[in-house]
Amino acid sequence: MPDEFDGKPLRTSEEVRGALMTMMDRRLQSVAGALNAKLACFYGCESSSRIYRMVLGGQVLASRYPYLPEQFLVAVNIGEVEAVTSTDPISALVGFPVKWKTQQGNSASVRMFDKPALLTRGLSKSLGTVMGLLVQ
Repeated sequence: MPDEFDGKPLRTSEEVRGALMTMMDRRLQSVAGALNAKLACFYGCESSSRIYRMVLGGQVLASRYPYLPEQFLVAVNIGEVEAVTSTDPISALVGFPVKWKTQQGNSASVRMFDKPALLTRGLSKSLGTVMGLLVQ
């Protein structure tokens, strides 16, 4: 994360986490708009570990999109953040001056969950997921 967001300086880790959550919320709203979907946070909405529900609206062309979930969940988690040291190579890796980063490990994640229906010759087969793998 750079040292500012929306033209305001980011001075504390709490401000950075808030800015990251605002950024993720805006990006999810943009995706929902592109999919003609409704997006609503329903768990942890004031925290940095949120779950959103996205419900697809309108008619989606089955020939173009064979997997048609009616809805899916998006879990966003932003862990602790820390200031970047002058010796950290992250700025060179991402291509802009980085002031803040999440801690090492899986400390920032966006996960999506659904139960899609595969349309095959007009018939739908219900599919589910187990540990992220698609099963029938």
